[in-house]
Amino acid sequence: MDIRVSAATASLLGLADWDLAVEPTTLYFMLGERCHARCSYCTQGGASLSRVRWPRFPLNDVAAHLPGEAERICLQTRYYPGVPDDILDTVESLDGTLPLSVSMNPVARAKLEQLRAAGVDRVGIGLDCCTPDLFSRLKHHVPSWKQYLQGLRDARDVFGRATAHLIIGLGENDRDAIDMMQWLTRHGINVALFAHHPLHEGTPPRVERYRYLQLIRFLIEQERYGGEEAVADASMQDVAAAARTSGCPGCNRPFYNERVRGPLYNYPRPLTRAEQNRAMNEVHHYARRIRIASQ
Repeated sequence: MDIRVSAATASLLGLADWDLAVEPTTLYFMLGERCHARCSYCTQGGASLSRVRWPRFPLNDVAAHLPGEAERICLQTRYYPGVPDDILDTVESLDGTLPLSVSMNPVARAKLEQLRAAGVDRVGIGLDCCTPDLFSRLKHHVPSWKQYLQGLRDARDVFGRATAHLIIGLGENDRDAIDMMQWLTRHGINVALFAHHPLHEGTPPRVERYRYLQLIRFLIEQERYGGEEAVADASMQDVAAAARTSGCPGCNRPFYNERVRGPLYNYPRPLTRAEQNRAMNEVHHYARRIRIASQ
């Protein structure tokens, strides 16, 4: 049995020899050759997902190189029949000393129970869209919006924690994004933010807007968000922490969305002092634009 391995993970494990601008802190693997979902914004191809290349290696060879220097394993899955069974087979072959996350579409609660019994630590589900209207227009041949939300609640109940992936730049406004992040957090579900970076036509969200929403996600998670005053009161340390990759513990997803040359949307490492200053200015610049527009 073969498994796809992110290029950075393959290099970190010694399966390949590529230069790494930033080392991944999680080992990323992917199951499935063809996704049955039809999401209009997705950049998924046979050997690629987002901006990441996923070469194929024999699973036994991969398992022999584990655990490597990492904090977590992340098993990403495409949407196809039989994926829960493939996850179970793969988990049994992977190293059991590292926490293991699975990124997947919603499945029956009984399947989640099986994954937990097999050693899966937590589940992330790609809700992606911030509103049911965007979901219905952009995600096709997948479970319904209600099933995604129920799947997240089930994952939370089964694993004690769950992560929802949200993509900024699919057509939502700021209020849509904030409301969705608040709803998820209120229901005990962590939020992992992504920026939509089309590989061909289209433009990504403004960095200033993304940085502003990153900060609000951070403040919501910290139970400190009550409106624009909380944004204005945020410290540089808050902004720097918010600009880091969000998601499962130990996940930094280097250059998953953006080009290596930047600009960086999710920092896969601590920010330099200059980057902290820039991020702070980006947040304040966008917040000021909002205040002016609302007058």
